[in-house]
Amino acid sequence: MKKVFILGVAVCLIAGITACKKDGEPAAAPVAAPTAVDYSALGKYADVGPVMEKMIQANEKYVEALEKAENAEQVAAAINGMTDAMIDMAPAMKAIEEKFPEFKTQEEPPAELKPLNDKLMAVMMRMFGVMNKLTEYESDPLVAAAQERYNKAMEDMR
Repeated sequence: MKKVFILGVAVCLIAGITACKKDGEPAAAPVAAPTAVDYSALGKYADVGPVMEKMIQANEKYVEALEKAENAEQVAAAINGMTDAMIDMAPAMKAIEEKFPEFKTQEEPPAELKPLNDKLMAVMMRMFGVMNKLTEYESDPLVAAAQERYNKAMEDMR
C-alpha cells in the first residue's frame, strides 16, 4: 500500500514539478471521501480504500483541469487545487503509512488493492498526456508559485 501511495505521490510530484494552473478558475475544493462504497471487501485494508479513492478523484480533477487549461492562470489553479487536496489527505496518508509499514517494502500492492491501484495508474497515464502544459507555463510566476506551494506540501507530508 505504501508503494501505491508513494507511486501516487511521486506522480503528483512529477506533475507538480512541471507546474500547471487553471485560468482564472478558483482552486478546486478538496475531494470528499465517497460514503456509499463498502470497503469491507478490502479486508484488513478497508481503511485504505477511502483514501485511495480520494487520491484517485483528486488526480482525476487535476488531470481534467490541466486538459482544459488554456493559460498560466488555469494551470496554476489546477496545481493549487491538487495541492489543497494533498494537504487535506496528508493526515490520512500518514496514518496509513504508520498502520501498514510493510507498504514501504512491497514491490506490488496487495491483491485486495489492485483494482484501486489500477484506477490510479490509469489516471497517471492520462496525466503524462498533459505534462506538456506544465512545461509550457513553468516559467510563469503564477505557475512557479503554485508549484513551489505544491512542492512544500509534498515535503511536509514526508
